[in-house]
Amino acid sequence: MLPPGTISKMMDYYYTRPKNQDEVLTAMREFFNRPDLGPGAKLETGEFDNVLFNEWFTFDFVFKDGKRMPEKYYDDNPRKLPLYTLQVYKYLQDNFYSFFKVLEVNMGHNMLLKDLRDDKEYRVMEYKATLSANPGLVIANRIAKIGDSYELVGCDTPCFDDNDFKGGIEEVIKRLMKVTSKLSPKETREIFNRQLIS
Repeated sequence: MLPPGTISKMMDYYYTRPKNQDEVLTAMREFFNRPDLGPGAKLETGEFDNVLFNEWFTFDFVFKDGKRMPEKYYDDNPRKLPLYTLQVYKYLQDNFYSFFKVLEVNMGHNMLLKDLRDDKEYRVMEYKATLSANPGLVIANRIAKIGDSYELVGCDTPCFDDNDFKGGIEEVIKRLMKVTSKLSPKETREIFNRQLIS
């Protein structure tokens, strides 16, 4: 299972180092579609924007060297982690983001999820989300295979139920996937911006 703090330690490293501030600003310009955004400028954000940006920056943003954050962290090993600890960052490089329907919840242990892109099912090891998720909810999140088990590795992103969307959540997602081949937190944000929520 993913050790606590694995992702936040990696994020903190790239957020707090002065040498990375240009990369953070570039990421913000791209995610928020604000090419004019300058250092220190005020940015109006919606309810989920910060969480969605953090996840997108962590897993989807491509740094100047052509790498995403987990690959950079693994290759650079800036905190000189031993190889057995560093291995988790290798696992995190192989991940995917989607909208998942919760099919089954085993509180404190795992959940059975259906990927709404292709109807594949995944049993994911999870603790925190099992305390509030119910079958029928749809979550926007990210899965990676950590060792032998699938796990949710995304941030605490929004949960939806069918009543939140005009025409039903599954129909909204299927329409969205017809216009984009890639799903990321950026597309989740666009769902809100397009005012598809009733």
